[in-house]
Amino acid sequence: MENIKVRIDGGNASLLTEVWEFAFWEREGALVLSRYHMEKRESVRHKWRTSGWYDRTNARDSTIKEEDVPLPDNVKGAAVKQFMFKLRIGKKKEILHDG
Repeated sequence: MENIKVRIDGGNASLLTEVWEFAFWEREGALVLSRYHMEKRESVRHKWRTSGWYDRTNARDSTIKEEDVPLPDNVKGAAVKQFMFKLRIGKKKEILHDG
């Protein structure tokens, strides 16, 4: 299953956008934070600039430590909702031939 992405922004007038990406760890039965990045801009006419990021597989080069990544309840809820939407239940033949 591909990673679950959750994007939170305030629409076109927003000056801050945050994106969380979660990976499903089957053994633990958990969605685990895999990546996070935050983009800011000075005004709606300016370009987006990455102001901080975290990558679990490349934590050494990340600009934010895992413990400093914000993870509010609404993001957790959105990740679970997206995971449930992508989850398919059925026999192997049914799932593999569904696309």
